[in-house]
Amino acid sequence: MLDNWLSEYRFVRLVSISGDGNNPEYRIADDVRLSSEPLTDFVTGLISAVLMSVAFLGLLWTLGGTIAVPGLPFAVPGYMVYVVLLYSAVAWV
Repeated sequence: MLDNWLSEYRFVRLVSISGDGNNPEYRIADDVRLSSEPLTDFVTGLISAVLMSVAFLGLLWTLGGTIAVPGLPFAVPGYMVYVVLLYSAVAWV
């Protein structure tokens, strides 16, 4: 983007235009901000969502406990995590 703004001396031509074109450095900075800010917000939100999901599932695994299934020789640890994952898979359908 910066190469596009600085090619062919566009910044020099912007100075000679009357009106809002008097400050090309501010226009360049604003264009860079407008092009990079949505991506930064998306990545920050994605990382936040993943970390919150991992923390929630970890707490749910710990606090959910273990359930003993009658008639089976084993118990299911962290069964609430499986219930949440099954519920979310069914809710998406």
